[in-house]
Amino acid sequence: MALKRCFDLLVSVIFLCTFFSLIFLIVGTAIKCTSPGPVLFRQKRHGKNGRVFTCLKFRTMRVNDDADTQPARENDPRITPLGRFLRRTCIDELPQFINVLRGDMSIIGPRPHMLDDTRRFARDVDDYMSRLTVRPGITGLAQVRGYMGKVRTPEDLAGRIWYDLYYINHWSFSLDICIFLRTFHNFLIGNNHQK
Repeated sequence: MALKRCFDLLVSVIFLCTFFSLIFLIVGTAIKCTSPGPVLFRQKRHGKNGRVFTCLKFRTMRVNDDADTQPARENDPRITPLGRFLRRTCIDELPQFINVLRGDMSIIGPRPHMLDDTRRFARDVDDYMSRLTVRPGITGLAQVRGYMGKVRTPEDLAGRIWYDLYYINHWSFSLDICIFLRTFHNFLIGNNHQK
């Protein structure tokens, strides 16, 4: 796992010191010009061993009191037009490289869920809490297999958990590299759509 952490640090430092400044300037300005409120959205999530951390994203919703407890729905009126683009392209997730640098997250791993979702899913799914034995990721095996965005059905949740647990039980550095390259490829061709 030391190799995984070195990879996380190397990629995060390179990304944050090169591309992120320009992306933050462009996206941050666009967010400020299209809706009042902060550029970054902060939300509590469960990390490794259940530790709560603050997950960073570019803000895609109008400022509202429910943002921290109510996940976005399809055609959610809280999502701004710019926010729809940021979500569709996954650009809203890029500030999480800061979380990786801090040690809250990894580049590759199971996606962190909202606190209420973690509690609910843990009641509904056997072995769900096994996901918390590793750092959560910006992307993961479930995501490159098409499980992205909101959990819509019990089958959707089961599919995500299956891939998350497969990843944890079969982890290798080469698997991380494959997921990283597949994510990068999907980002470049715009193939970020949910199953």
